[in-house]
Amino acid sequence: MKSRITTLTVALLLLAIGLFAQEEMMEKPTYPNLKKLEVGLFAGLSNYQGDLIVPTYAFNGDNVNFAWGAHLRYNMNPTWALRLNFANTTLSGDEINYDDNNHSVRAYNFGIDTEKTPVTEFGVLLEWDILGKRRYPNGGFKKVVSPYLFGGLAFASFDATPKFDNNNDPRFTTNGQLDLVRQDEAVEETSGLTIPLGGGLRFDLSENLHVDLEVGFRTAFTDYLDGISLAADPDDNDWYSFAGVNLAYRLSGGKDTDGDGIVDKKDECPTVPGLTAFNGCPDRDGDGVVDKRDNCPDIAGPVDLKGCPDTDGDGIVDLEDQCPEVAGGAALKGCPDSDGDGVIDMEDTCPNTPGLRSMSGCPDSDGDGIVDAEDKCPNEAGTAQMAGCPDRDTDGDGISDSKDACPQVAGIGAFQGCPDTDGDGVQDSKDKCRTTPGSPSNNGCPVIKAEDRRILNLAVQNVRFETSRATLKTESYPILDQVVDIMRRYPDYNVKVRGYTDDRGNAAANQTLSENRARTCANYLISKGITSRRISSQGYGETNPVATNDTPEGRRMNRRVEFDLNLR
Repeated sequence: MKSRITTLTVALLLLAIGLFAQEEMMEKPTYPNLKKLEVGLFAGLSNYQGDLIVPTYAFNGDNVNFAWGAHLRYNMNPTWALRLNFANTTLSGDEINYDDNNHSVRAYNFGIDTEKTPVTEFGVLLEWDILGKRRYPNGGFKKVVSPYLFGGLAFASFDATPKFDNNNDPRFTTNGQLDLVRQDEAVEETSGLTIPLGGGLRFDLSENLHVDLEVGFRTAFTDYLDGISLAADPDDNDWYSFAGVNLAYRLSGGKDTDGDGIVDKKDECPTVPGLTAFNGCPDRDGDGVVDKRDNCPDIAGPVDLKGCPDTDGDGIVDLEDQCPEVAGGAALKGCPDSDGDGVIDMEDTCPNTPGLRSMSGCPDSDGDGIVDAEDKCPNEAGTAQMAGCPDRDTDGDGISDSKDACPQVAGIGAFQGCPDTDGDGVQDSKDKCRTTPGSPSNNGCPVIKAEDRRILNLAVQNVRFETSRATLKTESYPILDQVVDIMRRYPDYNVKVRGYTDDRGNAAANQTLSENRARTCANYLISKGITSRRISSQGYGETNPVATNDTPEGRRMNRRVEFDLNLR
């Protein structure tokens, strides 16, 4: 039985050492926030398990005692630690509580009718914090709840004072029990090795402070923790266990001036809080380039551009790119030049047509300083006054086109090259009678002479018709011929013939008569060679009388035909 316990214990220890060795051989990340040293206190209960308890795992108030201790832990990494452990307790037990194999008859005990057995233990433990790595994500710290296991080797000192009751009972004296008691009383074993095994649950209260709920078992290499072996159960060594609370404090790993959790001796930027990934140096924009090497520490950018952004991906950082939103070439400081003329698009008035820098990127094919888009003669050098065309004299009037208001028509200098066909001092563009000399005051047309006006007024009274008819009398011809002569002398004038009657007779008939008489006069003028385009006629009946219709003389004056000359 003893060998099986020892074998199991050693196997567990070898398993723990194997796990530790396996992890140590793996690539180890850095944990700058890991506090290497810890100190702690333990308070709880101890429990004796040995010859006087049946079964050996039973618990009773007689074998549970107060325990306390302290430890110093060295954290090799977040998962594995070495622990120097001190524990102090007392042990006691009484087999009178158990009815099995004459235990209650013998009534052996220790620490009940005698002083309790003091136990002082010093041990070295290997501890496995199963979820310890979760405590330090990305070089930081995070509170976790983690189970842990431990195993190791300890030295324990003890001094048991057993009490053998009822040994005068005939049942004991006859079977050699008393002789076994005498042999146990002669043993003076007060120390020995133990193998601590156990585990617990660790609760982080802060980065430096944690509390552990812990249970531990000690398998001793002796059966004399209770002072009884041969007289009771010599086949099994004694055990004892602890259960309680560890309160531990993680000591600082060194001076940390900037408080970033990385001690100064490992901190490349000891006065500025930083990140573990960059050995304590900051990366404000989170682009993977530490600020001290980042040309743009507040704007994220790629590593190959020293942390500066390149929005348009043209390989020129925005800080030096005059066109950061549009890809361009290095020669033009990151700006595009679509037509390849050396003028960036944002300054190129003709971005898709190669041109000259002096012309804002637009072409000037004839080199006259006028861009092709505004040059009316893009392949022939000219002047700005001529919109890019040569300064010719197109109309041959001796006035260059640049100064000629009418460059396509020959004119005179007085009118900036515009013509005055009739030479009356009124240029054609303002002359209503371009081929007939006239007066400037009358828009270049001749003024009708007073004598001609008199003839027109005579015609009003001297044109005669057959009574109630539209037939001209022969005495009307001479005056009408004079009207024809006047129209020939004033070819730019038109004539409107207006007919009127007196109020005798039917008004509708008078209207028709007036219209017919006006038309008759117009036809006479046409018959004499005056173009019909210059003549119009209209009748007004008995309206607009010029005299009274109550007398024969007045009625005669109202029966009239008027000839009204006017400019076209």
